[in-house]
Amino acid sequence: MKTLKWLKPTMTRIRLWSYVKKNKIKPPVFSVERGDFENLTRINSRGYDEVLSYKIQKIRPFWFVKSSNTKKQEILNIACTGGEKPLQSTRLGQALRSYYYKCGGSYDVDFERGIRKIRPDWCIPERWYMLQRQLLSMARAGRRRPSTATKLGNAFLRFTTPPDLVKRERIRTYNPVFKCKIKKARPDWLKIVHWKDGKKIIRVV
Repeated sequence: MKTLKWLKPTMTRIRLWSYVKKNKIKPPVFSVERGDFENLTRINSRGYDEVLSYKIQKIRPFWFVKSSNTKKQEILNIACTGGEKPLQSTRLGQALRSYYYKCGGSYDVDFERGIRKIRPDWCIPERWYMLQRQLLSMARAGRRRPSTATKLGNAFLRFTTPPDLVKRERIRTYNPVFKCKIKKARPDWLKIVHWKDGKKIIRVV
């Protein structure tokens, strides 16, 4: 491992930092690395390292969110590993809503900030998320892009067209994360073909 000037050369610090760089999930309870983490990042701990704690918090903010129950930890694990957002019709989706929204009974400001930072694609209305899941499913299955004359096709344009190309009231719907997923699965979907004065015009959104 490359020597870092700010990292004090002790076995526990090097071991923890190495784990942080290689893993997105917080060390499991009772593991050696979890003990290192608790000892080096808790302010009231004898081994507290302010610099190391700050460095870890910058790249693994979710590790510092207080997990009061297993549901919150499940949600954090899904978010960190790139999983799909739990829908509100599920127990985890209901829990997510409770932790994320200020009107929720268990609102957690640190949890909300963490979600916004690493999973901005989760921070949209449920109905938009469902439409995006449907569109991604169609794209990955090799189906044709829905016509822009349909509700689904129009939604696709709103999600993938940059703000500078649409009217001001549509800016909120643009989702760069969704667009990247579509580009990876079906780049041809981003080519909009239309005719003008008898000429075929291809526009890439």
